[in-house]
Amino acid sequence: MRTAFHIAGADNLAKKGDYVQIVQLYNVLRQNKLLPANCVWEDLEEFWRLQGNASFFVGDPPESYFACAKNYSISIGSSVLNWAPGRIKRTLRFQLNSANIRKLKTLAFMSRYVHTSTCGGGPRVTLSLMSVSTTLQTSVQRRYTDSKGKLDKVFAQEVLECCAAIEKLQARGIAQKIAAEFERDETELYFNLYRLQHQISQVTERISERVHPSLLEGDDLNTISTLKALCDSFLFFPSACDTNTECRNMMLNQGLPAIGEALADWISEGNGDVVLKEMQDRENLQPGNASGLKVDVERIWSFKTIQKAVGKIMAMRRKRLGRQSGRY
Repeated sequence: MRTAFHIAGADNLAKKGDYVQIVQLYNVLRQNKLLPANCVWEDLEEFWRLQGNASFFVGDPPESYFACAKNYSISIGSSVLNWAPGRIKRTLRFQLNSANIRKLKTLAFMSRYVHTSTCGGGPRVTLSLMSVSTTLQTSVQRRYTDSKGKLDKVFAQEVLECCAAIEKLQARGIAQKIAAEFERDETELYFNLYRLQHQISQVTERISERVHPSLLEGDDLNTISTLKALCDSFLFFPSACDTNTECRNMMLNQGLPAIGEALADWISEGNGDVVLKEMQDRENLQPGNASGLKVDVERIWSFKTIQKAVGKIMAMRRKRLGRQSGRY
């Protein structure tokens, strides 16, 4: 259930797509010191750590606001030529490079594989010793691979040695390794992506409320849809326009500080670490709950034990369905 919840949360976050905008915005606010040092969005930083830079930026995170605007353009697939002066753009077509679009990194790979193999809607996959061994090696590789499929060179040798060790494991060793992978997946699975998306929506709304009086006072752009469209861009597009220095200066001098104040107020209200607190509360509840439970370690991975338990569940289900149909 936890794996299914995580997969659904990741799909929801990916469809919204605003995680790229909010991480890039948070980065530029930090770089320009527009957030107090003690004002930290811990949930977002943990999500950033789990995903890595490749899920949000092209290359290393940019430092200047202008560089961030260009990076954001490339991150959503737009050509860097879109930021060129008008005289150049008139002679060139609008380009979209799908290879540059940011994607979420697949987390908790082993748990997702077992979930798909046993609970997926398609045909069941046979979990042979060889297939599980291969999946374990892939799981190790994915841990040190970014969302674009690039393996971190620092850990390349460690990954190679770990995969070689997995190849030599027998059935019992494979079972123990699977258990270790499940335990390692817990941190990623219990990070509530739905709550993070809710936080992003809250921040967007708060920014909308703050940016409106800062930039649009006296204007007729006062509808919710107009404000939402303005804040969804997070002021990146106009700030990157070489041909409109006045507009860019207004965004830098008024818009960005207003966004920083709005985010700082939101975090100071205790909204930036909800997900991590939930995870901590769960860890605090665990000790002692199973202190008196006796487990036969030798039978945990017994296929006959699992088959017997599943058989009982299916028999009860058939009996219940039979009663509902009036056969009993």
